[in-house]
Amino acid sequence: MHPHVFRASRSVRPNLTPRVTGFLPALRGPSISPMTIDHNNFFLKLSILTVSFGFSFLISPLALATPTEQQKYNDDGNWVHINGEGIIDAPLSIVLDHLKDVQKSEPTIPGLKLKKILQQISDNERIDYDHYELPWPFQDRYTIYRAREKIVSDWEILLTVSSLDNFPFEEKDKVALIIKKGTFRLESLPEDETKTKVIVKLTLDPGGFLPIWLINLNANSWSNDLFQNLRINTRSDVAKQKISKTNLTRKANTNSSSNF
Repeated sequence: MHPHVFRASRSVRPNLTPRVTGFLPALRGPSISPMTIDHNNFFLKLSILTVSFGFSFLISPLALATPTEQQKYNDDGNWVHINGEGIIDAPLSIVLDHLKDVQKSEPTIPGLKLKKILQQISDNERIDYDHYELPWPFQDRYTIYRAREKIVSDWEILLTVSSLDNFPFEEKDKVALIIKKGTFRLESLPEDETKTKVIVKLTLDPGGFLPIWLINLNANSWSNDLFQNLRINTRSDVAKQKISKTNLTRKANTNSSSNF
């Protein structure tokens, strides 16, 4: 389904993202005898470096968190919660297709780089693999999960996703993303069947070491990005559906006229 969107055992989850131990070693030059150091010049350069680094940390969305921030998240072990609700100007069937179909879901689900169906269990249940791309310097995430589709009524469909307890394989160059529980509730609006309400609820562990500010930023924006992608990507299918209905209506009217 990706976030188309998981609980793998923590024993199999790769944890390969290196801890941040410092930033200055890469700036070292040739060793200098302490007796030859110009202390005034040294501290001036150190002050400029510190201010410059602090400013770049504040303005760069890709800046690394401090080890304290990283460790706090992992020590707490809290699940990340994503909740959102939006209206899509497309019928339920088209919205559902863009969440389930492999090719259509990749440009729709925020961050999803690759989706694969590993096992088709039944018409309404399957095992999926999702690869999520993260900006440098963070490692990409992947997850393997069970996706189910339940027809609640003629106007409502519920999609549920959750990670497998044990992943059938590991990817050493990525960090395992664990989705404890996820639901996508699709409701066709009674007053207008050409529109669909989408309600998203996800509880997940992104794994590895990520700064808290980045986790919160993505958690707050992910569902809005999903809704925006759905609105954009479903437009062509909605237009095709309207043309098809128009052609069928014209054909029916033509056949009706010829019978007189």
